[in-house]
Amino acid sequence: MTKKASTANRIRYYVSPRYTPGSPAMVSEEIALRVITEEQKSYEHAVAGVLGAEAQAKAFSIGMVGIVEKRQEQRTSWRVTDLCTGDCFVRPFPK
Repeated sequence: MTKKASTANRIRYYVSPRYTPGSPAMVSEEIALRVITEEQKSYEHAVAGVLGAEAQAKAFSIGMVGIVEKRQEQRTSWRVTDLCTGDCFVRPFPK
């Protein structure tokens, strides 16, 4: 196995739907991109107040952070890219 293929196999997509029905899961890139689109539409409805005052307050408070993450495994951590916000950071593995 080449080094490039090895690295590609360690990329994972995690979704945690917040504004649409669904459970947290590891998914394919295709599904992750679809979740972003669906969550963005529902988030916009929540911010506009269409889903009520409580949903609107929640949307303003927590936004789109952490809904879809691309994680690349490294030796002791994940390199994480939040695909909704574009934030990149390193998350150590739990001990």
